[in-house]
Amino acid sequence: MIGFLKGKVALLKRPFVIIDVNDVGYKVLVPETIYAKLSLGEALKIYTYTYVREDALDLFGFLEAEDLGLFESLLTVSGIGPKTALNIFSLVSAKTLLKRLLKAMSVSLLRCHV
Repeated sequence: MIGFLKGKVALLKRPFVIIDVNDVGYKVLVPETIYAKLSLGEALKIYTYTYVREDALDLFGFLEAEDLGLFESLLTVSGIGPKTALNIFSLVSAKTLLKRLLKAMSVSLLRCHV
């Protein structure tokens, strides 16, 4: 597994970036919210989730370790794979997503209590 990459943005091509780490280019899928902030040649540290399937090896990247943790938590939900989770992060910030999830959980808990 690759925990993080530290290098320079070598290529921007939605929905991924290629990060040059000591002359090796890593293709990393990122949410739109991150992609929009990046520029070519920019120094970057990105936390990664490595997704391995029989027919694919994908890296998903996040600027904050906490965002990666939330992404990994989303993957535990039935029916949510890494690409769906990435799309969720493209629509809302991690902070907004967390607030919405906590609000939904508190409403559910209140309904159970009554």
